[in-house]
Amino acid sequence: VEVTVRNFRSNEQSHEITLVAPAGITADPPILRGKIPPKQRATYQVKLHIERTKAKKDLGIIPFDITLDGKHKGEWFDFIYRTNADGDGK
Repeated sequence: VEVTVRNFRSNEQSHEITLVAPAGITADPPILRGKIPPKQRATYQVKLHIERTKAKKDLGIIPFDITLDGKHKGEWFDFIYRTNADGDGK
């Protein structure tokens, strides 16, 4: 997946974004860290790995736990995923 982080502010913004994946799904990298100049954006490539015997089948969300400029904001945003994982891994 591609994750785009946008700075709407007029100052540089630092961010730390943790992808809070459910059981059976891991993100690589699991944390996105960086600084973005004013009114700019950065795009990160994230690979999701699914362990089909542990991942829940169907739709789910992966929240982003956000820290901006050293201040923890919590789970502000997320994205939806769908997996067809069965208990037998098929």
